[in-house]
Amino acid sequence: MKSNECKDILKPIPPALDGVLLKLKHKSSIFGSWNKRYFRINKENETLEYFNDKSYVNKAPSFSMPLKSIKSIRKFDDCSFQIEGDKGVFLKAASIAEQTSWVDELNQYIHLLRVNFIIISIFILSS
Repeated sequence: MKSNECKDILKPIPPALDGVLLKLKHKSSIFGSWNKRYFRINKENETLEYFNDKSYVNKAPSFSMPLKSIKSIRKFDDCSFQIEGDKGVFLKAASIAEQTSWVDELNQYIHLLRVNFIIISIFILSS
């Protein structure tokens, strides 16, 4: 089996996540200011993206982060969480259930990506 075939077999499928989240403005006052944005996981490009609202999804996203660049996803309070990667974004969901869905599914996917990388590395080194 070639390493590319192994990569395709073990490659995890990105989670099916989308919906409106509040995003903390990058340059905001000490108390912060939130913008409502439509977020989604683009399974084809394997990216986290956001748009001003859902009607913009056929245009270029306002923000895009490769899922493989995500270093951590942390909960802060009942509904807020932070995604850190090459870029960072601080988000607030409408409910605890929605926050839990985003955080848990992204964490599971990132974990599977890391495990996949280790397995592929071992496979290549042992070939």
